[in-house]
Amino acid sequence: MLKCEKMFFNIHSVIWHLLQFIFDMVDICCWFGTFAKAKCKSVQRRFGGEDISSEKILIERNKAKLTKIPIHLAVILGTELPDFRALSKIIFWCLSAGIQNISFYDHRGILVSNNDKVYDYLSRWRKDNDKICWNSNSRDICGSQVVYRNGAKKELSVNFLSPREGKMKIADVCRTMAADASLSPEQININSVHERCAKIVNPDPDAAIYFGEVCSTYGFLPWHIRLTEFFPIKSQETMSVYSFLDTLFLFSKCEQRFGY
Repeated sequence: MLKCEKMFFNIHSVIWHLLQFIFDMVDICCWFGTFAKAKCKSVQRRFGGEDISSEKILIERNKAKLTKIPIHLAVILGTELPDFRALSKIIFWCLSAGIQNISFYDHRGILVSNNDKVYDYLSRWRKDNDKICWNSNSRDICGSQVVYRNGAKKELSVNFLSPREGKMKIADVCRTMAADASLSPEQININSVHERCAKIVNPDPDAAIYFGEVCSTYGFLPWHIRLTEFFPIKSQETMSVYSFLDTLFLFSKCEQRFGY
């Protein structure tokens, strides 16, 4: 009896290790496939250029199949450093899809101070009649003109955010309201603080893309994401127009009940 149990245990152990080996090999093959695909894209961009017009046509063709599109898309950078070319392509895809607002959040703050590099890449692809409002500090860049924030018409509004606009902004708002002599202590409450904080990014993001396997907001606007649907993309390097379209289709199928 003991001999049979020992034999059964040995067979079970062999099968387990064999399955683990197969799983590891498949995982390694997938990693090499993803790496090779990314390198091929890099070589193609370097020597053959990018066929960005075909991506625009692909998105416009599939847009008719969507029951809804995000009004405001948030892109959350996690552990990766900003890939300025990849992020600029997301802006171009949003413009093609008819998305009105996009916000990039980098918890390191690198993207906020280097957003001009994203604009440089985007300038290679966009047309002069594309109306893009570039929200940076105290001014917007709409199309090829620089205008101040006075309600200028636009097709796509681009925002760059850092932890400064997150939890730290709540402290700044409360500090400002406390120093305002025109406000009584009774007027400083949750609703009034929320009203001022909500002006930072409006409207609230209804969809968000995060890179990597860990779903984390990294401190992104905690009062804005009550109804946000989150979608993962493996990395900026491997992101493609197809993964972007997959995100739009997934969002299109989401049923948001708004609490009832």
